[in-house]
Amino acid sequence: MTNNRSARPQAQPTATHAEQRDRAAHLRDTAGRFTKRKAAASPTPEPEKATPTTEQVPASLGTIPAPDNASDDAYALMIKGDGLGLHAAPGASLVVEPEMPTGAGLAVFYLMGKPDPVVFDLTHHFNPEFAKPFAPGSEVVPLIEVVLPSTGRVGHLSAGRVEKIHRVIGVYSAVDLPSKDAPRPPKLPVVSECPEGMGEQYVKDAGAYPLVRKGETVVFDPARRELTHGALCVIEWHGGTRDVVLTHFREIGGQGEPQWWVDPVNRVGAGTVYTSDGPYDADHLRQKLVGTVVGVLVPRRDRDEPEPIEAAETASDETEADEAAAPDDADPVIGPHEVVQG
Repeated sequence: MTNNRSARPQAQPTATHAEQRDRAAHLRDTAGRFTKRKAAASPTPEPEKATPTTEQVPASLGTIPAPDNASDDAYALMIKGDGLGLHAAPGASLVVEPEMPTGAGLAVFYLMGKPDPVVFDLTHHFNPEFAKPFAPGSEVVPLIEVVLPSTGRVGHLSAGRVEKIHRVIGVYSAVDLPSKDAPRPPKLPVVSECPEGMGEQYVKDAGAYPLVRKGETVVFDPARRELTHGALCVIEWHGGTRDVVLTHFREIGGQGEPQWWVDPVNRVGAGTVYTSDGPYDADHLRQKLVGTVVGVLVPRRDRDEPEPIEAAETASDETEADEAAAPDDADPVIGPHEVVQG
């Protein structure tokens, strides 16, 4: 690395970046382990404010490379538990900018009364202007639509429970998530309107998550109906219903001759119930293929457009949704790391 710049590690919501950096100094030895480094002699620092005994400042867990778009204030948090589904495996790290997100994507939430941050996936409905109560003591509190990254479940979180939200700009992992059949397709582009000659399909469940969130609309090309291994497609079943699935040419249980199957994207993480269908011969599957998905439709919204009335509710301790994503169900992270830029 030619130019190392260590960003200050993220502390708990009540601790300062300086406290984190002073308490955490680690080096990776030749075996890849983290070892502590004694602090070099330096002038006597100014007295620090006492930290309450109930709010311990965590030590840094080490350092990770920073993406090119990371600022000097970026920090990293390690993912614990079962990971973030197809977003990231356990032990991977999120690279986080300490700033409010402006749109869809992974975000770190610091919640009132919660000692540790949690991770949600924000939808395209997210508006930072409605990520906090309208006014102190207001009886009407906006709801933030969120998705559990590990399962794709969609719910709502009261903005009154949020202390701050930070934007995730990258995921770092020394090991890629295993893929049983093929790498998943790349992230879909967002389009503001459906191009002429293309079709639209509403996505009713989380089977295609995280490529497509439940409730989104995809744009597909009906001219692209040739079977392709690993393609994201719209399939029409015998009864006329449609799904967004992956097409795979693979063996059955790792044995025999490869055949065509349709598979959900979302097969990693607790609580996923989406199953594969097949095997198909090529002609039969081609008859079911409506088109290949080419993007996600997100119409432009006027900045002055009023928020829908259902996006705000009377303030309460818990707000229910069709599939509630309560903070206790959120995907947890621990940390911090230092983000080393070079």
